[in-house]
Amino acid sequence: MILKNQFLKGIVPLLSACFFLFPHSISATDKADLKIIRIDILPGNPLVNGGEAMIRMTVKNTGGQRPSKKSSLNAGLWSVNQNGTRINGTRIPMLFSSYSLNIPKLEPNEQIRLIGRHTFQHAGKHKVEAWINTEGFAAGEEVSGNNFTEKMFSVKASLSDLVVCFKKNNKVSAHRKSTFPVTIRNIGNETSTPCDLRFWIEKKGIKHYTIPALAPGKAHSIQRKVYFASKRTSRVSLSIDSKKQVREMNENNNIIQGTICTEKYCLTPANSPTKCSNE
Repeated sequence: MILKNQFLKGIVPLLSACFFLFPHSISATDKADLKIIRIDILPGNPLVNGGEAMIRMTVKNTGGQRPSKKSSLNAGLWSVNQNGTRINGTRIPMLFSSYSLNIPKLEPNEQIRLIGRHTFQHAGKHKVEAWINTEGFAAGEEVSGNNFTEKMFSVKASLSDLVVCFKKNNKVSAHRKSTFPVTIRNIGNETSTPCDLRFWIEKKGIKHYTIPALAPGKAHSIQRKVYFASKRTSRVSLSIDSKKQVREMNENNNIIQGTICTEKYCLTPANSPTKCSNE
């Protein structure tokens, strides 16, 4: 027992001396380690001139110690090609001012969200580049090789989107004139230009109507009056922007088809609710 105690008394100072001489033997995880762990673009695909988009970045201290000083998160936006390469002359102003010291001295596993905002002027691929700047000193953070990250996303063009609304199954009486109401709606996010509505009824021919410019969310209605002299079922087709005068978000929701029937020739269901061509 005496020999054991003497051994321990001798080895403890020796270990202490080794620790003093080789301080870098401490694991890097025992130091502060700031990382940008997440970048969110809200909405995910912003619209051109669609108001301010939110660029939200989450910074976390993944190390085991608190940094000794504050540091800064910087971030820039760029228009890029499909490969993510910056397009010259397209740099967007910095989201955060340099040397802002906007990252506090985070505790281990503590995180902070920093938000920048921007209204985009051009459609296409964009990239946000973000990095943690320790202002030329360590800020108590021993791992600095992981302080940069980036994220690509798309900005959509702001366009109109026209749809036509009509009853798909219409019941009328023979030997009288019937009125068929039609509504055109702009469900897009840009004002449409004037365009053509093509209204075809089997054996009654085609009529064209000029639809005026429609602001987002606005609608325009027209009516077609047709006289049916006999009992029958006729097919119907309505096409908005039939002459392709409007650049739209969706070019595949412009047509609606249905029937007009007289009395006992009606299909089931007759006089169905009004539907739009995007439904």
